[in-house]
Amino acid sequence: MSKGTTSQDAPFGTLLGYAPGGVAIYSSDYSSLDPQEYEDDAVFRSYIDDEYMGHKWQCVEFARRFLFLNYGVVFTDVGMAWEIFSLRFLREVVNDNILPLQAFPNGSPRAPVAGALLIWDKGGEFKDTGHVAIITQLHGNKVRIAEQNVLHSPLPQGQQWTRELEMVVENGCYTLKDTFDDTTILGWMIQTEDTEYSLPQPEIAGELLKISGARLENKGQFDGKWLDEKDPLQNAYVQANGQVINQDPYHYYTITESAEQELIKATNELHLMYLHATDKVLKDDNLLALFDIPKILWPRLRLSWQRRRHHMITGRMDFCMDERGLKVYEYNADSASCHTEAGLILERWAEQGYKGNGFNPAEGLINELAGAWKHSRARPFVHIMQDKISRKTITRSLWSRRCTRRALKRVSCAGWMNWAGMLPGN
Repeated sequence: MSKGTTSQDAPFGTLLGYAPGGVAIYSSDYSSLDPQEYEDDAVFRSYIDDEYMGHKWQCVEFARRFLFLNYGVVFTDVGMAWEIFSLRFLREVVNDNILPLQAFPNGSPRAPVAGALLIWDKGGEFKDTGHVAIITQLHGNKVRIAEQNVLHSPLPQGQQWTRELEMVVENGCYTLKDTFDDTTILGWMIQTEDTEYSLPQPEIAGELLKISGARLENKGQFDGKWLDEKDPLQNAYVQANGQVINQDPYHYYTITESAEQELIKATNELHLMYLHATDKVLKDDNLLALFDIPKILWPRLRLSWQRRRHHMITGRMDFCMDERGLKVYEYNADSASCHTEAGLILERWAEQGYKGNGFNPAEGLINELAGAWKHSRARPFVHIMQDKISRKTITRSLWSRRCTRRALKRVSCAGWMNWAGMLPGN
């Protein structure tokens, strides 16, 4: 998402200037990257304290960082910038409160305002991703915006915007025109409870949520040992399940990209709802008593929640999905063997037999886990303890691999002996 490299472009990560509020704007000229300096995907993750801003130095990262630094709010994670236009809430970072976010189409009677998000659809200059910028100022018949990943050259001294867009006011409606002639501005988004002239939450057609079955042509791809038992993690899986991914390895399921995005949005929103529910219970003795947790542990629970509520690295929600919509069953934050199955075993299955155009939605999961771990507050010594359940060995092997790849000083593994003592491991 760039107009191309020019002789005036600054190298990746160069400070180009500042938006209002002192928010830095960085060059995202990826062509200037040194592969040795940025060989690890985790290096591209931008954080402020424990809050994830986005991928350096893309437009979404800048927009989230601008809102965080100026207003103390962030929007939830999205795959592409154009998807922001379907969101309808912001999260207040200090207390996880949910604030309403309204979307107004380009050409709306509701005027854009400074601090609003400006969203582009995918296409043209913003081919697959769309784009997001921050409206910084209304200046006559112009709207000034600040953004990343469009221009890569330093801003003039004192200038707090990257581009000026023409604003046409006709019959009481406001229309913004881009500086590119092949793009589409969807509209602007304002944090307000006032829904007049705003767009409703987009609804996905039920047919797009359908889970479809399919089959590979049986050429004996899975008759032999298709998993590498020399790899400790794959070997742990084989010891627990054999060289088997399911009863019929030639049968698989597909979902649409729209369904994938609905699952992502639902997961992010429900995660916040679970946080709210937990916070409410921990603040109310009567509610906490319903969980039969010994009172002697209450102070420790509350202190842990106060200090470490944002230290979570991973969790898993179980959904039911069909043409009628989505339904959540439970939120798991314990067993992680599914990370191995989705992030590694399914990849090996695809390499062994799948030749279609689809992709594994979890193909980047293990790298994402590694990045989250690297930016967590985990100490350099990690102690992993498990019982003798084979699927727990899968989990232990996964985390051992992730820890050692993150250059932690040492990983200690241990198991339980039959008489409830602890048996040191390797």
